[in-house]
Amino acid sequence: MTLFKTVFSVFFLLSVIILAAFFVGFNLDFRAPVSLVFKSYESVPVLLTVAVSFIAGFLLATFIFLTGMTGRFFKERKKRKEEKIRLKKTLPEKKKLSGLPYYDK
Repeated sequence: MTLFKTVFSVFFLLSVIILAAFFVGFNLDFRAPVSLVFKSYESVPVLLTVAVSFIAGFLLATFIFLTGMTGRFFKERKKRKEEKIRLKKTLPEKKKLSGLPYYDK
């Protein structure tokens, strides 16, 4: 639940920042040409360029963060599973060597 709360608060903060930036940006009239590789756009609001760049950076950072988190989760899960298997194999041997009666289930 904590991860959901954190992600929700980040998205809420992001949306407030974007809404404030659009409000300020469209009330100002700063325009500039934007040139993509194959196409040029004249008189594009600077705020729009900044907002698109900000959103693209946020999405890329979120993707990288989540990819790292899921990779770490699967590595830890595999390690726990291997440790559990290793303990299952060594536990019967220790009980047999201890001299106590051992009953395999």
